[in-house]
Amino acid sequence: MEKQKNKSSKSRSNLTFGIFLVVIGGIWLLKKLHISIRFPYINWHKIFHPFNKLLENFGDIIFSWPMFLLVIGLIMIATKKKMGPALAIVGGIFLIPIIFSIQ
Repeated sequence: MEKQKNKSSKSRSNLTFGIFLVVIGGIWLLKKLHISIRFPYINWHKIFHPFNKLLENFGDIIFSWPMFLLVIGLIMIATKKKMGPALAIVGGIFLIPIIFSIQ
């Protein structure tokens, strides 16, 4: 009985993580295709105006392949996989020029 509950909980957790990845991927795809979703009655520019400079390159940093490598590496480190540190280091090295706008 206990194993069945544990399996159900793990299955639900995997489903939630999968849905999260699909949503993040969808947002990234919409951003890359320059498609914006308009919500009526919400003026996002007024809400985020104080943070414009801070968030100017935020999307480019978060939705980049080096950040993907960094996050996967950190997850692998947390689960004690051997390739985790290597992925995190490579992702971090390639993320530095994006963060500091080095060209």
